[in-house]
Amino acid sequence: MSSIKKIGVLTGGGDAPGLNAVIRAVVKASYNAGVEVIGLEDSFDGLIYPEKSRPLVPRDVTGILRLGGTILGTVNRGDPFAQPITTPEGTFNYGDRVMEMFQKTGLDALVCIGGDGTLAISYEFYKKGIPLVGVPPKAATGAGCDTVTRPASVSVFAPPGPVAVSATAYAASA
Repeated sequence: MSSIKKIGVLTGGGDAPGLNAVIRAVVKASYNAGVEVIGLEDSFDGLIYPEKSRPLVPRDVTGILRLGGTILGTVNRGDPFAQPITTPEGTFNYGDRVMEMFQKTGLDALVCIGGDGTLAISYEFYKKGIPLVGVPPKAATGAGCDTVTRPASVSVFAPPGPVAVSATAYAASA
């Protein structure tokens, strides 16, 4: 039995085909497994600013396959570790703030959907101890998968120990 009870899902980088399809797959599969999903808006900003996160259940993702973009929003602004961020609670190192809020929100893992940049940033958080799954969402990514027409293989990063995270995302071929 999995020890994962609550996960966050986010999209980063530019809009691409397949983002909503992956979000939908994550929400429905998690719901069926009894795992709570928190949608993190505007990539990792959803962890930095608590008002940019919300629970997602199957009814929230019904009908999103035909929508373009991502229901969570996305951010494409380069290296988040380069500059400190300012919130109503003060000025923070971006990476430290994400780690702090990951713990405060009680998440057990993240599903990070995005291209090379998002997955590189995600890998930095994995190295800091966040269990996560990285999903490249579109055809012709460097990872060589195509979530638009067939199941996507995902990159799995999990720290050593009893928690293992895996997923297969399906997209509709319309």
